Amino acid sequence: MNIRLDRNSLIIEKTYISLASQRTVTIHNRSNIIAHFQWKIFATQEEEDREKYRVCDDLSKEEKNETDEFLEECVIDPSLRERLSILSHTFENQRKLVQEDSMLFLSNIFTIEPLEGDVWPNSSAEITVYFNPLEAKLYQQTVYCDISGKDFLCVVNSGYQVPRASRGVHACVCVCVCVQTTGST
Repeated sequence: MNIRLDRNSLIIEKTYISLASQRTVTIHNRSNIIAHFQWKIFATQEEEDREKYRVCDDLSKEEKNETDEFLEECVIDPSLRERLSILSHTFENQRKLVQEDSMLFLSNIFTIEPLEGDVWPNSSAEITVYFNPLEAKLYQQTVYCDISGKDFLCVVNSGYQVPRASRGVHACVCVCVCVQTTGST
């Protein structure tokens, strides 16, 4: 399998608050298959599933609290009871959205474009990482690139490979940035 990132870390130059800087990372596909990539928040499917479980559990607790409050209101006005199913369906739909979420990377400081796409056989895709600081400080962000092909998967992180279950290649890009405050020269 010959699919890789051209680097596993980026350092973006000092950037003034309210301005943006950018750097690029290239995904090289030297295989004979189309590789689909997604920039993700979590390194593994297991971590992603744990987060989805946590969010769904929080939603279930919130649903219970709201249902209890709603039932107390129904004691005062029994005609409200028919609307209980709306409350239940709302939380059910929210849990479904969480389960279907592909957990792509999202940040108000760093933007990655494109977040997902395909790299055709024997070609490359250029990914742009934008940095837009909100305050003067050191920023560091780890992002995972999930690259899947057909029936393979290995984890690429800092130059070593670890076999994994079914499909894809994971690579890590660490972004570290120092920021200058506006007005500094």
